[in-house]
Amino acid sequence: MGAEDFVGPKIDIEVVMSLKSKTPVVGCEINPSVRVNGYGSGQPPPHTLYFTWYRENSVSGQQTAVIDVQEGSSLESHLSVPDISDIINPLCLSNEMAQENHTAISPLHAVSNALPHVLSYQNLIDVKGEGITWIKLGSSRSYIPSSDDVGLTLKLECVPVDHSTGIHLSPVFVMLTDPVILFPAPCPRCMISVGSAMKYECSSSQPQSTSGINFTVLSYNILADLYASRNAHQSTPAWALAWEYRSQNLLNEIIGYNSDIICLQEVQSDHFDTFFQPEMEQHGYSSVYKKKTKEVYTANQYIIDGCAIFFRNDKFKLIIKYELEFDNQLFPVVDMLQPNQRNEVCFRLMKGNIAVVLILETVGNDNMLNDVKFRIGVANTHIHADSNFQDAKMFQVVNFIKGLEEISKSQIPLLICGDMNSLPKSDPYKFVREGKVRHISNKIRDPLGIQKHMVFCHSLRLASAYSSLIQSENVERKQKAKMNSKTGEPKFTNFGSGHPRTLDYIFFTENDLKVEKLLELLDKKNIGGHALPSPLWSSDHIALMASFSYKQGYISQPISVPRNPWEGNTPGLKLLLMEEFGHTTCTSRYCKALS
Repeated sequence: MGAEDFVGPKIDIEVVMSLKSKTPVVGCEINPSVRVNGYGSGQPPPHTLYFTWYRENSVSGQQTAVIDVQEGSSLESHLSVPDISDIINPLCLSNEMAQENHTAISPLHAVSNALPHVLSYQNLIDVKGEGITWIKLGSSRSYIPSSDDVGLTLKLECVPVDHSTGIHLSPVFVMLTDPVILFPAPCPRCMISVGSAMKYECSSSQPQSTSGINFTVLSYNILADLYASRNAHQSTPAWALAWEYRSQNLLNEIIGYNSDIICLQEVQSDHFDTFFQPEMEQHGYSSVYKKKTKEVYTANQYIIDGCAIFFRNDKFKLIIKYELEFDNQLFPVVDMLQPNQRNEVCFRLMKGNIAVVLILETVGNDNMLNDVKFRIGVANTHIHADSNFQDAKMFQVVNFIKGLEEISKSQIPLLICGDMNSLPKSDPYKFVREGKVRHISNKIRDPLGIQKHMVFCHSLRLASAYSSLIQSENVERKQKAKMNSKTGEPKFTNFGSGHPRTLDYIFFTENDLKVEKLLELLDKKNIGGHALPSPLWSSDHIALMASFSYKQGYISQPISVPRNPWEGNTPGLKLLLMEEFGHTTCTSRYCKALS
């Protein structure tokens, strides 16, 4: 700050300005957090904040270093701030994939120079001071760095100006960034046919199935910003953890997969409204979103996340939507317990998790066979995460699957996507895959004895899409090496601050559907051996995607739309309770007390 910038009488005003990261990235908006405080009991008068952005005027020109990241090394080790190695265009970590000489997807963020400029470069002004020449860029609050800024420092000035007098209320607050870096180049992931070793380009290869109808579905927990704290993800560079960077990287990755149906978990509600919905709409997707029922308090505000389903307008239309709030399914059970049990059961089992289910119907000539339209049920959920609440996980999964069982009675094939927060061979996983699980009452799985009142069986024949990879005789050995031969699932789908785990799945009704292709998995080598998120992969989970076809024997028939199996006194819910309970309705008095 300079005293010469201060105009007018001295007022006890303090400007506090901060950035989520001091390392700007090309194409990612810099939006500072600014607060004007009055000292003591004094309050600042009505004022307007004025901003000015500058770029360092480099005499020697921009310098961009290209670093060849060796196989198995960490990208983060080349990005320490403020070393000159920040100014890089990172290469793909997977030399293995680069050497295979095949065509892979190229997400939009590979073209860094095509990213938009927000500020006009007309009438640039040289501002001299402290031995550095600065070029004025503009006067907006936010700024999106361009390729012209790479390797150079940015400066932001901010000053509050009194509404009535027009004078500065404080000296100009000045903030400098580290040198601007290029958006890291992506690592392509390809689709693998489970019937042959051939790989296909994600964006263009659509081999027709024996039924003539095929489609792709993507499932991805994108790590909501409210959970992306520095404490939880200490190995991630601050700039790569900032939402301004992650949002762009995630969007470009998701769009690059070109999937017909997209199921996302941990979508923050404000980000769905202002970012994902409008962006996906521009790419031809319709969307449905369901928020969780419990908010999280963070950074002096309540924030909530949820599940979103996107589908291509030119391939599907929405027939009906079902919403499931797991907490509501607890009321009939709690209402039949002894009064002294109810509060403890509610505390353990009411976690705010949700699910959303869509019945979609094919549209357009390319998606019809002999003028017959096909329907598909798409379910997306995020099961409770805390491993100390195994009973809550099981309660949610049982209610979820039992409701889907009711929907399937209308002869609708089902896809189940989500972060199940359950390991392979765990009780929730066994219940989904095997249709039953043996009840074992103990203090870990069922501390309150609720599960003895539940029936752990269903009639759906559900298979896991990625199990098809390890079962295929023609898939390359190096792809199978990314699978766990004991569980038949990927070695990991989540690699946060702890150890790698498999928590995410795509299940399907195997009587109706067949897996044609799968998105290749990542391994520790691909992600540099460090925890996620990273500069290349912007979530602590990895995306899963499968291409499906209707089996040749499947016959699409005119069907009635099934009612919501989770609303009111439904047959699906009755199956969860023993007959001796006598009824399944919740008294309005008690439901109101818990709401």
